[in-house]
Amino acid sequence: MFFKRKKFSFYKNKFKNKIKFELRKIGILPFPGIAKDLCIGDGIEIGALSYPAKLPKARSIKYADIGDQKKTKQQIKDLGYKGYKGNHVNVDIFFGQDRPPLASQLDSSKDFIYSNNSLEHSANPISTIVDYLRVIKRGGVIYTIIPNKEKTYDRERLTTKISKLIEKFLKNDWSYSLEEFEELFKNTIDHEVYKNKSIKNIRSEWKKNSGLHHIHTFDIHSTSEFVSYIMNNHNSYLIYFACHEKDIHFALQKK
Repeated sequence: MFFKRKKFSFYKNKFKNKIKFELRKIGILPFPGIAKDLCIGDGIEIGALSYPAKLPKARSIKYADIGDQKKTKQQIKDLGYKGYKGNHVNVDIFFGQDRPPLASQLDSSKDFIYSNNSLEHSANPISTIVDYLRVIKRGGVIYTIIPNKEKTYDRERLTTKISKLIEKFLKNDWSYSLEEFEELFKNTIDHEVYKNKSIKNIRSEWKKNSGLHHIHTFDIHSTSEFVSYIMNNHNSYLIYFACHEKDIHFALQKK
């Protein structure tokens, strides 16, 4: 009975969050967090797909992703995911998965970088944030939103250890292992993409390496460790950290 109630509660919250999101898209409800106040000037949004952020104080926004509108829509369709069906943004900056997303951008050239539910897809999240710091100007802001695994279909997955992320950063490792994909598929629950848990399907997705999977997972504690490592070793300090519904928000400012 306890597990049935827990599962009902999860789906109830999932439905409520979907309604809230749709109301936010059309402006009836405000989006949580303070990105609208911190993302000022010229910036870049990573992985917007069909849900670009509403950032009224931005002077200009360039969009970065792994492919153009046609490619990302087809990848999502092939994956079997039912989301992101609207019009995707026009992508200005294309990147692969073997290097930081903004490797092609000039040093100290932007005022802010915004990413929503993107960092957890990266093979090397620390390197990704460190490179974002390279791209923003002094005083610039990185505003990041990642899923809190305890509130999503990742809730039964292993939380990614900060030691593993540090090791990948120090080795400049941008690879995904088959073991990571096996853990992803076997422990993800209540998601249409991960119903087929056969090793054949897992190997197929690993070889495709589409960049659409949550390879790494974060909870509040591991996110705190992640942010602390960045601040202690790279030229930045924390200006915002909060939990909103199923997500964790943090903002770093470059010294």
